[in-house]
Amino acid sequence: MSEHETPRHNNPHGQDHGQAHGGGHHLPWWLEGMHNIQRSMENVYAPYEMWHHLQHAGHGAHAAEAAHGANAAAHAVTAAHPVPAPVTAPATAAASEASTVARTVEAARPLATPHTPEMIEMVDNMRRAGAIPDAAPAAQAARATAPLRVPSTPEMAEMVENIQRAQAADRTAVTAARASEAATASRAATTAGTTEAAAAEAGAASRTAGAAGGATAFSRMMGGLSIVGGGIELYEGINELRHGQTQQGVLDTAAGVAGIGAGGLALAGSALAAPVALPAAAIGAVAYGNRVGQEWGMWGQDQEGHNRTAYDWAGARTADTYHGVRDALGGGVLGTVGGGAAAGLVGLGSGIIATGGNLVTGVAGAAVGAGRFIGNTASRLWNW
Repeated sequence: MSEHETPRHNNPHGQDHGQAHGGGHHLPWWLEGMHNIQRSMENVYAPYEMWHHLQHAGHGAHAAEAAHGANAAAHAVTAAHPVPAPVTAPATAAASEASTVARTVEAARPLATPHTPEMIEMVDNMRRAGAIPDAAPAAQAARATAPLRVPSTPEMAEMVENIQRAQAADRTAVTAARASEAATASRAATTAGTTEAAAAEAGAASRTAGAAGGATAFSRMMGGLSIVGGGIELYEGINELRHGQTQQGVLDTAAGVAGIGAGGLALAGSALAAPVALPAAAIGAVAYGNRVGQEWGMWGQDQEGHNRTAYDWAGARTADTYHGVRDALGGGVLGTVGGGAAAGLVGLGSGIIATGGNLVTGVAGAAVGAGRFIGNTASRLWNW
């Protein structure tokens, strides 16, 4: 037995048995050892990469949900407190111009002397209120201390009411203008909050896309190693198929194609790299575990004394179940149907067990092979 081989148990006819490893062909010990190191690294890194991908995807979803909630709250605030429509600039400018022209005309026209008792009363009240300056300050002071006259005619009462309404309208306009300014400021703050929320959502999406892309230097390196390892497994699978080892050849060929595909996605920085890496590593572990389990004699031996693979064991269990049930039912159509149904259930269960056993054995076998390679390399260097 060479240094790179795992021990075989009671399988002296490895080249004649259809499921024996390699048809008598083995990789050089150093290449097999380095391949086991690559397998072990992939078996550890692929689950970590998948967990990292799912974690970042979850964080991105939470951030996007929070940003969406902030936008909804901002829209609700705007809907609950609508901003009144401000007076348009052209209308304001036109009103201001008309008022200026009217004041200019009135100022140019000479004042008329009151000639009716009502007008005399109005002018006197306005002077007392300080709206019309008096030529004599002393007279103005005297009038200011005297009580204002009450309008005694319907015309004067109507005029006073119109003045009060105009003053109330002015106060309402001032209040509305202040409210419009406050609403505009509130809308600006709401818009700023919405912009910040959108920026947070875009940042979260960018981080999620970066994490999903998996375009880190280490992931690219692992992608390159996966391509190399897949190429080795593809070579072994084709060689095994040429030697008639259909079962192991198909498994190794599938593992090689999966490894090359996953490595190519990682090198390209594709978002599918992380989701594909874990299944590809699992296929490689199952294929290698099927070989190592046979070499270790884990699944028993056939009638010729050859070590079985896990799927040989599953096939034997299925066949035994079929024949046992068929014979118990007396053969015929009933026995065939009953045996087929029972064999299907047993085949499904035993196939799951065989695949799980190969997965565990493949991970353990790669770790053992990597450790043996490191030990052999250290021993050779020590004795060199």
